[in-house]
Amino acid sequence: MPFYSIYWQQLQRWPPLNKMRLWLTPARQRYLWHGITIISFVLTIIGMAYAWRKMPEGEIVLSPIYLGVSVIIYAITYAIHLFGWHSLAIATLGRLPLRLNVEAVATSDLVKYLPTVAWYIANRVHFYEQQQIRRNSVVAASLLEMVIMLGAGTFMYLVLWLIRAQSWLLLLGTLIIIMVILILVYPRINQWWRTRISAYQIASLYQGRYGIIALFWYSISWPIGGLFLVTVLHIFTPVSMADYWSIFYIWLGAALLGSFVSIGIGTLGIAREMSLTYLLAQYWPLPASIATAISVKIILTLGQVFLALVILGWLRLLKKK
Repeated sequence: MPFYSIYWQQLQRWPPLNKMRLWLTPARQRYLWHGITIISFVLTIIGMAYAWRKMPEGEIVLSPIYLGVSVIIYAITYAIHLFGWHSLAIATLGRLPLRLNVEAVATSDLVKYLPTVAWYIANRVHFYEQQQIRRNSVVAASLLEMVIMLGAGTFMYLVLWLIRAQSWLLLLGTLIIIMVILILVYPRINQWWRTRISAYQIASLYQGRYGIIALFWYSISWPIGGLFLVTVLHIFTPVSMADYWSIFYIWLGAALLGSFVSIGIGTLGIAREMSLTYLLAQYWPLPASIATAISVKIILTLGQVFLALVILGWLRLLKKK
């Protein structure tokens, strides 16, 4: 048994923790999550104000039409993630209605800007526990979501990196290294899958088909994200579609770095923005690169919060009717 499992079992028997569980009635839990959501909003506003202050002034020419296009593309990407989680939830948690899974994502998105991804998962766990679904199953599904999302992006990044290298020797060497690594780590991956994912799956009947559908949704969100970066960059400097693959490569690298960092310190981290600025500045003017990185942060943050609030408001109106 891993050391952290033993530690967690001992922590579960800690008297103060048991008293806290008794004190946290369902009503108090709701107030607690409302307070956490407000804190997340405050941190989001602070992050947006800081980003806006860093925006270059008087050095760029704006093309507002591409701002509207980028917002539309982001909304499409958000919908794709909703369908991705819905498919994954069916594959792991059972036949749940689309409305319920969409509400789970929208509710969790409101606390996504707290430090570490733990709050995001905890909010999702709390939501599904109210639907009588085990927390271990929800945690396993959330971990699987991150693995699929980051795995698909990493695979695309490696493919583009090999294509840009234009070296058959490098391609062959990389494939051999990857195969050796997979052979060496396969036993551990298989054990992790059986103990951390499969052991908590509720819906094995739908696992294969809907798992593939979830992989499809999460995978196509990456190239659409590259198109999103093209349109945001086009707000500040001319860009042709011939530049798409270079921009897509930059988007993959910066987004993956930002995702890995956000797992530890939350999405208020600036790893993605700093890497975007540096990589874009290799090909486009520095003021436009800085403005693009900041605009990406603002659109993604405000867009996610706005769409989550719209969805929750719409669902609440449907419940009243």
